[in-house]
Amino acid sequence: TIDEELAELPAVSRDSLDRAEELAGVRTHGVRRRLSLEWSALAIEFEVVESAGERRLIGQIDPPTVADLQLEHAAGGTEGRSDELGHFELAAAPRGPARLRCTPAGSSRGYRSEWILL
Repeated sequence: TIDEELAELPAVSRDSLDRAEELAGVRTHGVRRRLSLEWSALAIEFEVVESAGERRLIGQIDPPTVADLQLEHAAGGTEGRSDELGHFELAAAPRGPARLRCTPAGSSRGYRSEWILL
């Protein structure tokens, strides 16, 4: 919507996969993918975690705030809400393109990322 800021992934975001080529010859166990999205008034850091065949997003909003979150993807969407400390967990994160939408409680302004390949 017109009230949303679009996160420019290359300019203001970090993705741990950007270092994947550097680590290509290194053995690791349980590497998690970490992503960061930053807007002028809000930042979201999260990990893509896979266990027992299920993928989840686990993260935190800074500054800490209660917010509605939605992970949009080809299969529809996954919704959740952060707690008062900004912590959140979204289950059923599929592989493929997705984007994260965040709307802080009591605010008409929402934040939305570009499409990210999960």
